Amino acid sequence: MQLITPDMSVDPDDPRWDQEVHIVPVTENPEKPLSLDFGVHDFVRNCACHPKIEKQRFGRTIISHQEAVN
Repeated sequence: MQLITPDMSVDPDDPRWDQEVHIVPVTENPEKPLSLDFGVHDFVRNCACHPKIEKQRFGRTIISHQEAVN
């Protein structure tokens, strides 16, 4: 896992990334300084949040998880 900051990008041909890249929303936990909350997500295509799946060049797939889980 790697935290992607807003100034970073996931290039489709960058070999550091796997063929599936999961983008999961994160919030800072105000009760615990320097603690991050990723919500309830499985790093799979059929996560409960119904992520958006986008095919990229070079065969890579970006799976963008949603902020709200129903």
